[in-house]
Amino acid sequence: MNVPPAVPEEVCLAFANTVHWHASDHPLEMVRSYAELLAWEKEVGLLSAPEAAQLAELAAAQPSAAAEVWRRAAALREAGYRVFVAQIAGEVAAPGDLALLNTELAAALAHAELQPGAAGFGWGWASAPRLERVLWPIVRSAATLLTDSALPERVG
Repeated sequence: MNVPPAVPEEVCLAFANTVHWHASDHPLEMVRSYAELLAWEKEVGLLSAPEAAQLAELAAAQPSAAAEVWRRAAALREAGYRVFVAQIAGEVAAPGDLALLNTELAAALAHAELQPGAAGFGWGWASAPRLERVLWPIVRSAATLLTDSALPERVG
């Protein structure tokens, strides 16, 4: 059984930073499609080469579904960005942003499973390929980081 490495908690922040000059009048989008999201996740270690290839094949067979997952990923990224910015500013996150994070988190956790590894058990994802698999480690990362008692020191 293929057990993915632990998801770095900060991967959600790295994903938020795929928009440069985020808070400016002219943000620069670095990840602009499902295919580019696959490449980014492979580069940062969230997907193996075979997983990325399998999802790319699935996306090619279902381009409109892949585009919809990309729209969800972009919305997740923006909501996460705003929640973390609010946290850093000592403000309350917008209810709509939290609702979006919670919706994606619930969908992701429905596919989470315990998997055996060399040092016991770890978290993994159900093995059936699904286009939305790209969202799961990002939203899990955000939830883990947001519930960390050391969050102010880590993102402030």
